[in-house]
Amino acid sequence: MPLDALEQSICDTLGARAGAIREDLARHVAIPTGGGHVPGIEAYRGLLVERLEALGATTRLEPGDEVPAWLDPDGGEPPTPKPVLVAEGPVRGGPRILLAGHLDTVHDPKGPFQTMTIDADGAVATGPGTADMKGGILVAIAALEALAEAGVEVVWTVLLNGDEETGSLGSRRIIRAVAAEHDVGLAMEPALPGGDLVVERVGSGQFMVTVHGRAAHAGRDFTAGVSAVTCLGTVLAALDAMSDPSSGRIVNVGPLRGGAVTNTVPDFAACWGNARFADAAAAEALGRAIDDLATAED
Repeated sequence: MPLDALEQSICDTLGARAGAIREDLARHVAIPTGGGHVPGIEAYRGLLVERLEALGATTRLEPGDEVPAWLDPDGGEPPTPKPVLVAEGPVRGGPRILLAGHLDTVHDPKGPFQTMTIDADGAVATGPGTADMKGGILVAIAALEALAEAGVEVVWTVLLNGDEETGSLGSRRIIRAVAAEHDVGLAMEPALPGGDLVVERVGSGQFMVTVHGRAAHAGRDFTAGVSAVTCLGTVLAALDAMSDPSSGRIVNVGPLRGGAVTNTVPDFAACWGNARFADAAAAEALGRAIDDLATAED
């Protein structure tokens, strides 16, 4: 279906701004927001608030909820709840569209991957959060600016949280409440490899497995010990066997902990993981399967 005159005009406006949009993206990408880096998340949020308020939006920060301490593999204090930005556009009446995204990335704020580069053809940009999801957020804002310039009235809200990469546990209550007030929701995630629009995403959950054994000196009394690390190895194999990517079920284990020295049978081990699932029923089934790995104390 060909574009009408208004649609073509909006596309032309965005095309004429391609260079400026690339420059904006490079600035956004250069702000470190990985690993829950609060200064970077706040700086990036402030930049976006300025753009959204320039469109006439009313902005507010909804306080995030406390999250479980076990989420931190390093055993530190629970992370400070990150507020959720809710920006409501100036137009009222009509279908309500929610544009949802996240400010955080998975990239180490002190690592070497800090800036955006563009290939020789000018077609591919690479950098921390270039696609997920600083690029998506910028696409949304550029689109809203072009629609406003064209005089197209749209009822929109932009919602941005800062803990998506760790499961949105501190922001999910707010996301659900705001989403319930809208008719349509769009998450500004990257497109599929062929460029197709993403219309759904699998669910995501976090888990921790702890194993308790019996300590003993490895040289003098090895057989009296029960190794928590060895037991965790069998648990890891069982978790891996639960994955079935073709059905959207994925179980991935990242950080591991177990034992302090090599000459003592370790009495504690733990792992932290992330699970993906197609729907609520699959989530419940996967949760039960993980819970069933528990054994009675003896």
